[in-house]
This record gives sequence, C-alpha cells and structure tokens, in this order.
Amino acid sequence: MVAEEDKITVSASEIVTLKMTLLMVLAGACLFCGCSTSRETGGNTYKWIYYGELSSGDKYYYDNNSITNVNPESFKVWTKVEYSNIEKDKLIQGKKYQGSPTAGLENLYYTIRRIELDCENNTSKNLNEVEYDNKGQVLDDFSFPDAEREKIPPSSVNELLLKTVCKRSTSFLKTLYRRVMK
Repeated sequence: MVAEEDKITVSASEIVTLKMTLLMVLAGACLFCGCSTSRETGGNTYKWIYYGELSSGDKYYYDNNSITNVNPESFKVWTKVEYSNIEKDKLIQGKKYQGSPTAGLENLYYTIRRIELDCENNTSKNLNEVEYDNKGQVLDDFSFPDAEREKIPPSSVNELLLKTVCKRSTSFLKTLYRRVMK
C-alpha cells in the first residue's frame, strides 16, 4: 500500500505533455522500420524500397531508413535512380551542353539524392546528390544549400514518391498518436 505522502500529483496538461513527448520519441524511432531488402553501400545501410519506373527503364527507390521529420508535414528522404542507357545518354548530353565535365559518366549506374518533401504544399527540394558508377565508386558529389522548393508536377515520379512517403509517414504518426493518447 502506498502512503499518502508518497503519491505524486500530475496535472492533465502534464499528462498530455508526457504523452506528446512519448509520441515523438516513438515516431522518430519507428519511422525507420519497414520491409524491404537492405544493402550496404559506402558504409551506409540503405533499405531501398521500389516505388516506380519510367517507360525508358529508369527504376526509382526510396530509403526507408533515411526518412526524417522536418516538421509534421515535411520529411527528408534519400532516393535512388538506376539509369537506363537511354536516360544515361541524355544525362551525359545535358552535361556536355552545360559545359560540365563528363569523364567517367559512361559508367554511370545510379544516383542517390536527398530530397525534402512538403506533403502539405506538394513541393520538393533537392539537398544532396551523389553519382555512382557500375562498381559502386563515387563519380561526383553535390550539395545544394541554396536550393528552392519546387512544385511537384502531377503524374511525375516525384509525385508518386510524395504520396508514398507522406501517406506512410503521416498515417503511421496518426495511428501512433491515437494509441498513445488513449
């Protein structure tokens, strides 16, 4: 039996604050869970989940382990595109046209990008990009500190990514919130 002087009094607002803190801790920890094949690349373990393909053959993935909240409606995520020969040739031609170096790009196999997605405003912003050859060696590495948000075009691969990541992440948070707030 607990003595009266050993009891702790907690207000309703303190309970809500504790539940919200627990919710955020659980959400952060659990956003990294998912089902897919893991792959070790460059010291990082990626959990690539396929989400689309272009008619040219480019294949698109997002890394389930990398999803992080910026705020309740925005997420950062690493994506990967495996290039078809058609798209690789277009990329090389575009770089030549811009006067950018193209050495080694004939071996370009995939690019990973860190993107910030805004679920509420349907926008994205490229943060980082790393190009890899067919042996997993880095060909080029870019950061975009001054990148601006761009509207995501309808029926695009990025719209599919936005819907996939936002639906998964926000529905998970809502479910977790309901369970914690019971």
